[in-house]
Amino acid sequence: MSLDANFAPSHVHVTCVSPTSAKIEWSPGNSSFSHEILVNGGLYRTVRPGTFQHTITNLEPDQIYKVHVRAKDPKRVLNRDSEADIEFDFLTVEAEFRTEPGGEGTSFF
Repeated sequence: MSLDANFAPSHVHVTCVSPTSAKIEWSPGNSSFSHEILVNGGLYRTVRPGTFQHTITNLEPDQIYKVHVRAKDPKRVLNRDSEADIEFDFLTVEAEFRTEPGGEGTSFF
């Protein structure tokens, strides 16, 4: 097992799922690390140290999403960000969820 596993986030879970957003929460392995949030393999946002939740927005209704939370060790630079590499990165944890179906023609005016 890699020593990086001690710094990896854990207990990632998704709550408050709507047709266009979802809240992701995790426990940090090291609270002094920033965390990168990747959605379907692409970087969505980097959050500062001490932040352990984020609401992902602009999602499509009734779609499956794979979210990875990766501890960003400032001393380590990853030049590889393919989906397969992310899944085997010891600083990364993942969750999968489906957004709620959206109502057609819904208006809030």
